[in-house]
Amino acid sequence: MKKIPRFGLLVALLLVAVITVAAYPAAVLADAHPIACYGDVDLDGAPAPAGTVIHIYLGADVTPSATTTVTTAGEYGPVQLWADDSRHGQALSYKVNGFPATTNPANPVFGWGNQEVDLEGIDGPHIWTFSAAGFFPKHLPDSYNGEVVLANLDPADIPAQVQGVWWYDGPALEWKFWVPGAGGELTTLGGGHKYDYMVLVTGACEWEILLP
Repeated sequence: MKKIPRFGLLVALLLVAVITVAAYPAAVLADAHPIACYGDVDLDGAPAPAGTVIHIYLGADVTPSATTTVTTAGEYGPVQLWADDSRHGQALSYKVNGFPATTNPANPVFGWGNQEVDLEGIDGPHIWTFSAAGFFPKHLPDSYNGEVVLANLDPADIPAQVQGVWWYDGPALEWKFWVPGAGGELTTLGGGHKYDYMVLVTGACEWEILLP
């Protein structure tokens, strides 16, 4: 991945810190401190284009603690994230264009120093494409680490050619099968290569799966 020039980054971080500290009153600085977050960011396996939105969340917060927009393709930040000392050590999570991103390092946390965290994101729904009838091995993208609950899918959004999804349950040493609209053993699709799937279709089609 393309790396940010270290000298230029250091100068930028120092300037941001000086300007930010000058802009915050002493009462705020007494209870909180900032870190600068930055890194490389890919979207669907390519450098994220300008305009890509990055949200950074602290702990279990549902409101982002910091937001920035990519201006140089494949890079984001530095962006300031403020929190008080009680949040020290809490996890940082990222979204790219509203979807959870995979981070490198894997488990960043809010600490005393700046955070260089590289991101792998996905752009919108995931589409499985099938060229003909048969069994096809599929997986959700590595950059998606959530789960899709099959029971919640609208049958109208599942192509008629899709007959079901086979999943190998390693601990049980058996295959399980999910049939659209009919329940079945398999209830969720997991991302990030947690599971591999065999999808049975009767003909060529595309299955668009919304990733929550």
